[in-house]
Amino acid sequence: MICLLTIISRSAIDYGVDAEYSFAASDYFINLLERIRNSGEIEPLVRDILAFYADLVSEARVSGYSSQVSRAIRYIHSHLYDPLKVQDVAAYLPMDPSAFSRLFSEETGMAPSDYIESKKMDEAQRLLLQRDMTVSQVAEILGYCSCQPFSLRFKLCYQMTPREFRNANQMI
Repeated sequence: MICLLTIISRSAIDYGVDAEYSFAASDYFINLLERIRNSGEIEPLVRDILAFYADLVSEARVSGYSSQVSRAIRYIHSHLYDPLKVQDVAAYLPMDPSAFSRLFSEETGMAPSDYIESKKMDEAQRLLLQRDMTVSQVAEILGYCSCQPFSLRFKLCYQMTPREFRNANQMI
């Protein structure tokens, strides 16, 4: 499985995924694979790995973005675990935050702050389904100062709290 994960990670890079992000995700999944104690845990994890990398590749292959917006998207994906702000992304490029926000919004149809929040919530869902972290730990790892603002954002996005989401998906 680790060899397959290495091939998937490198193939994703060939399709335009940021190398550093792809390798970091691969390391994360290797850690999960090494914790598996019975064969029944493999299939769900493999599905998660394949879905995760498929999403990365589809996002990386979106054409029509300027180099600044493409770099911003890769930066956002590689810093999901930080308390990321639009100003941080603009400083990375480097661009004026207002000019960056306008450019990002024009090209993607979404404000950079909304995009950041959307990706953090996607990652929150994935982490919550792993069941080896508490809601507080997920909030912390995604850069939220406490569980309350994280839970409020999650509920705004998915019309349920993180705990409700986890409970609803335990039945599946």
